Amino acid sequence: MVALWGRVRDGRCAIVKDVAQVDPTCRHMAGRLPERPRSEGVRFVPDSPLVEGVDTIKIGANNMEYVFFPGRAHLKAGTTVTFTNAGDTPHSATSFESGKVGTWDTGILNSGESKTITFDKPGNYFYICTPNPWMYGQVIVE
Repeated sequence: MVALWGRVRDGRCAIVKDVAQVDPTCRHMAGRLPERPRSEGVRFVPDSPLVEGVDTIKIGANNMEYVFFPGRAHLKAGTTVTFTNAGDTPHSATSFESGKVGTWDTGILNSGESKTITFDKPGNYFYICTPNPWMYGQVIVE
């Protein structure tokens, strides 16, 4: 898969959906698309900062259609998190464990839709967007 990079509304380079949106001045971003999770037991860790006390994770926010924000969250057990699709295309937040879809899933969320997930047990939870599986995030529960 090849990532297409172009300029978004605020002038930043970001992944774009259409080849007509490609901007050659964003060439320096080539190769920065996160590797897709693999089923060979390889652990993937998002490279975004760990954010404390999160209760909402936005999908496709801030003119970045193919990211979770925040990408990494640190929570206390029993916390309920609302996943909200702030983007333009359908997305999901689907747990991804040992190379397979895991135990929780928001289902497909259209633009503006939300779903809550409660994290009762301590653990390290990775998740992907099933329509766009190169998107991934992490929730650490203590």
